[in-house]
Amino acid sequence: MARAHWLALIPLAEPVLQRPAVELALAQNYEKSGELDAVFAPDSLIQSQTYREVLLAYSAGPTLLRQQAMALDATTRERQLALYVLLFKELTREHYQDFLDDLRLIPASEPLTKKSEPDTYYYEYTLPSHKFGTRDESPLLTDFNWPGTKAGKGFACPSLRDTADALASNPQDARSQICLGEFLRLNDYDGFLTGARRFPEWRVPTELGTVAVQFPGKGRSRLDIYKEIIANPKAARDARAYALYRAVNCWAPSSHNACDNTNDPVSQRKQWFQELKTKYRGTVWADTLKYYW
Repeated sequence: MARAHWLALIPLAEPVLQRPAVELALAQNYEKSGELDAVFAPDSLIQSQTYREVLLAYSAGPTLLRQQAMALDATTRERQLALYVLLFKELTREHYQDFLDDLRLIPASEPLTKKSEPDTYYYEYTLPSHKFGTRDESPLLTDFNWPGTKAGKGFACPSLRDTADALASNPQDARSQICLGEFLRLNDYDGFLTGARRFPEWRVPTELGTVAVQFPGKGRSRLDIYKEIIANPKAARDARAYALYRAVNCWAPSSHNACDNTNDPVSQRKQWFQELKTKYRGTVWADTLKYYW
């Protein structure tokens, strides 16, 4: 009944002030009923790019995201946003082979722009504008061409593609997990699109994009990755030492967790710190770490 009401109102709504409100109500109806496909159907009456992008970023599953990434009737931005979210969620939810398969969808000819001054006020629903750009820009798909890192105080890593390939063969490979964490850390992805539990506290269940995510798996922050390596007695020594170092550093220097929104007690950080200093004494990471905040 409610849906029929909103559908009947759309042709009658004044376009500037009334139609966006009616479209929002209709979009929420589709989202709550698990029918997001209807929002992106060719004959969809939901034209608001803001509403469509919120649903792609926070609610859509892999099939819908893949469909929109290839949709010829979608805008360039919508296609690239769908692909961006698809690739990122595959990568952080351990769908590594799907990630590798979908890399082929990255367009070779469409521009990939980078925003110089993030507009944090553009969206009514706050999307990470430092990655998504603004209305006339495309998301940073070039991030997925990450070349890796050289040896140094950090951790030597191959390209993201090679890291994902290794994880597709062995999801528990600690060195490859570390390199996935390095991709997230060095490309400013802490707390980015990792799932509903990462939403800012002011988001309420009635807002668009807060219904249960249709993407299978649980999004993992790099702290989640470090904890998994720390708990794995079979992890390579250098990977485990680096995981301890980085886990403690999630709280540096403010005692506020910058890796995600969890809050392990000081006693836990102290335990990680002491383990690094004793079991891994002599490593560059044990020598470098001075505090556990």
